[in-house]
Amino acid sequence: AQRRLGRRHVEDGRRPAASRRRQGLDPPAEALAPGDRPRLARLGDPPAQCGRGPIEGIMPDKLKVLVVEDDSVDLELAERTAASAFPGAVFRDVENRTDFQNALEDFQPDIILSDYRLPHFDGMKALKIAQEKAPETPFLIITGSQNEETAVDCLQAGAWNYVIKERIRRLGPAMSAALEEKRRRREKRQAEEALRASEALNRGILDAIDANIAVLDRRGR
Repeated sequence: AQRRLGRRHVEDGRRPAASRRRQGLDPPAEALAPGDRPRLARLGDPPAQCGRGPIEGIMPDKLKVLVVEDDSVDLELAERTAASAFPGAVFRDVENRTDFQNALEDFQPDIILSDYRLPHFDGMKALKIAQEKAPETPFLIITGSQNEETAVDCLQAGAWNYVIKERIRRLGPAMSAALEEKRRRREKRQAEEALRASEALNRGILDAIDANIAVLDRRGR
């Protein structure tokens, strides 16, 4: 049975905006899209584990993090840990297939964090959908299992990384590594596209030349 006690969301999944702003947790409401919310570091939070700032060219000013989780305690811990490594990050949390698919389209996350097992949805199903809808978005599995086979299954299925809940402090470095890998993949794809375009241009130029072209050595042979 999943723990619902202590669920902090109120009706629409958010603490009253005025209350959050008085506590200094949220910026003015107009700064965020409906349904999204930041998680800022609080007194007593663990220090940032990332050890680096935003990744140039791949991480926006406000990292958009989609979290697939139904347990309020685990959700809060994951978001606070991620926010300590990426201050200013904006989070959207979902716990079923429909909300996840909608978030991929309208929230367009920069990275996805998903629990391995949920009552009516799970990380492997979410991973398959993400691979179809947003294949370039890093997908990290957060699991309570320390079974090595579970980790291998996640990675073989296409997850970019996994983090064990008991070692949640690894989340920041794991997110940084995934975003860096995203940057490398994008640069590689762009280089390959540029090479193909250059080769096509050269072929077009040669095809357009009417004169015959001969390759001779220094003796004219």
